[in-house]
Amino acid sequence: MTVSQHLKAILLNSGPIVPGKQWRNVPSRSHYGEHFYPGQFSSAERATLAAFAAATSGVDRDLHEDHEKDQWHQYAVAAAPDSVEALDMCFSAINIPSSRYSAGTHPVWYGASSEDSSQRETAYHIKRQLLHELAGLPNKDHTGIQRCMYLAEVGLAAGVDLRPFIDHEPRLLEDGPPYPFCNEVGASAVALSVDGLITRSKRGIGAFCVVVFDKASVKQSRARYHYAVTVYRDGRVYIMDDLVEI
Repeated sequence: MTVSQHLKAILLNSGPIVPGKQWRNVPSRSHYGEHFYPGQFSSAERATLAAFAAATSGVDRDLHEDHEKDQWHQYAVAAAPDSVEALDMCFSAINIPSSRYSAGTHPVWYGASSEDSSQRETAYHIKRQLLHELAGLPNKDHTGIQRCMYLAEVGLAAGVDLRPFIDHEPRLLEDGPPYPFCNEVGASAVALSVDGLITRSKRGIGAFCVVVFDKASVKQSRARYHYAVTVYRDGRVYIMDDLVEI
């Protein structure tokens, strides 16, 4: 699977783009109950939760002195409203996760033009993850995860808007994971010094997503609120109290 010469020519034609405010949600550093049941955790219980997060982070402490960068409970460095997102968690990560526009070779910061789109884009992956977990928990009917929603200002010095080309190249909205075609598009964009891409949201109606490769393109990203995603064994997904089709 290769990126066409036509698409490469499009990537070469980058320029300034100001997509404006973008919504982005990330794993919260705090346990689910800490925000929805405040005061219910003792200091010993908090220490136990932190130890569990450290033990399951997937980062080898002996190999990486700065191992805490990739621990999910450290991601939202300050979970209070208006706190600033720790962008190094994305752009300087030790283990770069695979995603639509990266095969784990380069970091990507994703934003969406609406809250609903941001929530739906991540809920798609959360559903897959939690259904897998429920398969190993026969006595549970549902499980959940907590997220922190941020609102950011984004400006691309060398951006490319892919939306006009999606109808001609539907692989830009390929289902996954994996995302072999989009991975190649992302790698080609990074090789050509493209700061970021604008693309149609796969899950949100009438929304667009911003794909950022350059940390300097994210001018500010501040926490707005926490919310929960709950997945039931029968496939139902709730974002807070709202049943959503994913």
